Amino acid sequence: MIRVILTGPGFRRAPDRKTIFPYIIRNAGATHEVLQGFSSSPLLDACRRLHRLGIAPGAEIGLFDLGQYRDQYRVKTTVGFGAMMRVKDDDAKSPPRLVPYDADQDPSALRAKLAAQPRQRSRSPKPKPDTDQAA
Repeated sequence: MIRVILTGPGFRRAPDRKTIFPYIIRNAGATHEVLQGFSSSPLLDACRRLHRLGIAPGAEIGLFDLGQYRDQYRVKTTVGFGAMMRVKDDDAKSPPRLVPYDADQDPSALRAKLAAQPRQRSRSPKPKPDTDQAA
């Protein structure tokens, strides 16, 4: 089983007030032994990262703590299912729930898409040579 380990307490970001957790991924495959990141939903974020790296969709993955209960997972899923889902907790009146993941709404995917686009140069008019030369 691939292990996503929470490495510290969560902290809140100011704009959206979501709690962000630091995590590492262990046993991610032969070429990627340890990966790390920060996310408000670390297990699902790790699933998306591993899915992009080519890990089998049927591989089991679990969320673990670093402390006393480090051998007992909080939740587990498969890489393929976790990569397709996201947590929706926009409404304070309803509990968080899993909804399909839309890559077009992901801020990090949008930044990557914008970075991949070629930059357009500004097309300011070129200065014209001075034809009135006094001799």
